[in-house]
Amino acid sequence: GVVYAAGLYWHFPAELVIIAAFLVAAGTTGGKRFIPWKTASSSHTAPAFRAAASAAVVAGTVTITKPSGTVDNDYMVALLSADGGSRTISAPAGWTSLGVVQKATGDGQTARVFGKKAVSEGASYDFTFDGGGGGGTIVAYSGVNNATAIDVTTSTNSNDGSSSPTTVTATGVTTVTDHAMILWLAAADQGSNHPISAAYAPPSGFTERVDYGGG
Repeated sequence: GVVYAAGLYWHFPAELVIIAAFLVAAGTTGGKRFIPWKTASSSHTAPAFRAAASAAVVAGTVTITKPSGTVDNDYMVALLSADGGSRTISAPAGWTSLGVVQKATGDGQTARVFGKKAVSEGASYDFTFDGGGGGGTIVAYSGVNNATAIDVTTSTNSNDGSSSPTTVTATGVTTVTDHAMILWLAAADQGSNHPISAAYAPPSGFTERVDYGGG
């Protein structure tokens, strides 16, 4: 199926924490693949959302622009999603892998999250997919404690691949640091139940920052 990245939500103040869940549909019906991620800081000053940027590509390398207004010492989180359960997703130099979710059942999907402290950033970033297409989103925050930017991460495959679900249930996280900013990231494989134009509702208590679909 055509792949795109969708959904970034935030909730409450502080470093960076990450939660993830994953949904898969069988056969060619398509299906949502979701990854919620959570981010946090030892400072009691809440990180502030800067901006987000998204892009998709049919095959090869996707170029995502630097989120508008990003400056040195901001912290960026990138979610990349690729069709297929054993895909390789590579980030440019300077990005650190924060986790990956792969689901081979049914249609299959791979999603990976990367993080980076902003230091003399260029205008864009090239993420590479082995073979087929993929998409991604970068979100930037100011006020993050970069010494311990990621408080905790978790991920969940929340569907067995036997159906084409429309709701994802993510495993919760217990934060290490109080006043943590929580990021919830989602990636979906376009299909009959989940067209590119579909809008995704955030979980209760979260504010939607990105809802992107790209062929």
